[in-house]
Amino acid sequence: MSFTFKDGISLSIFGSSHGPYVGFTLSGIPAGEEISEDEINKWMKRRAPGQSILTTQRKEDDHAEIISGIKQGYSDGGAVTILIKNTDIISKNYEELRDKPRPGHGDISLYYKYGEFRNFEGGGFLSGRMTTCLTGAGAIIINILKKKGIEIVSYIDRMGNIALDRDITPEDSEVYSRDSRIPDTESDRKASEFIKNLLHEGNSTGACIRTIVKDCPPGIGEPFFDSFESVLSHL
Repeated sequence: MSFTFKDGISLSIFGSSHGPYVGFTLSGIPAGEEISEDEINKWMKRRAPGQSILTTQRKEDDHAEIISGIKQGYSDGGAVTILIKNTDIISKNYEELRDKPRPGHGDISLYYKYGEFRNFEGGGFLSGRMTTCLTGAGAIIINILKKKGIEIVSYIDRMGNIALDRDITPEDSEVYSRDSRIPDTESDRKASEFIKNLLHEGNSTGACIRTIVKDCPPGIGEPFFDSFESVLSHL
């Protein structure tokens, strides 16, 4: 079992949906990189649940607490470890999952892999809650890259049968001002109504994310197995 992704800078995540904390450790960041706790928490706020009817209604503050690796706003060369406290945890609400796995979740896989010792409350460490760690780590890396002239923006460009009909390179603020994360007024409105109807039906849908990397230096990655696209697919 591995919770570490390593390629130059390594990322390890830990915790679980209804444990006291989730968190992550980034190893390999050179000393002297400016890392702002406020900037990390700006991204955490963007991801935080309960922002609209379109997201999970779990209520979490999602404040990133720096434990190590950052001194006076700069990396010190050691491992950067961040904790995020879980507050909206009511484990008794999940007691029935001990014997009744949910369809479309990882409950049955948890049972067969870990048996009676599994962490099943809210999906344990298979929960979407763990993506909090990816957001925090991404906030650190994306700002290091930005200072080196590399900018990254991601947005949803298709949801169900609703799709943007043009190529755009939006600013972050434009993406995150939309409930659906589709940076277009009319498409956002349609997507929001679409999701509300799905919620009423108890149904779900798929979506496509587009990521644009500006001013990325050429020659990144390897010819085949560790190509740029291969590594993204792995993640």
